[in-house]
Amino acid sequence: LPLFDEAGGMTALRARSLELTGRLYELLDKLPGLTIITPADENQRGTQLSVYVPGHRPDLEHQLSAAGLIVDYRQDNLLGGDGGVLRLAPAPLYATMEEVERAVEILAKELAPSIVEFKSDSYTHLRAHETPEQLVCRLLLDKKNKDYIT
Repeated sequence: LPLFDEAGGMTALRARSLELTGRLYELLDKLPGLTIITPADENQRGTQLSVYVPGHRPDLEHQLSAAGLIVDYRQDNLLGGDGGVLRLAPAPLYATMEEVERAVEILAKELAPSIVEFKSDSYTHLRAHETPEQLVCRLLLDKKNKDYIT
């Protein structure tokens, strides 16, 4: 097809797929409470990543769609709980790295309250996902505590 030729052929598309999916994997792996069930080895996966999301979330796909993120979500019993599997696939033919990063931002924002309740790995991990409002509050609190100590 001419479209694939314009994109540089299948070798170029596979290389782009590895870049996009690799970055998506890296960013998703930093979100607390999620479990990536797609192999970490890029040679054993395609463009799609499957992520186990804990908790019963029948409206998750709709919430993410309303926020601008098109995904597939299926309730599942993979880990013996009531969670589900979220499937994300950055299309190498047209997706950008910025869109991959934005997708993870949207996902983190939509899942933030429930993920943090489910599993908070560490203070540093939580700080990586704080909102600008939380950052301002934390910085003011840090300043207040330092002023009080000195």
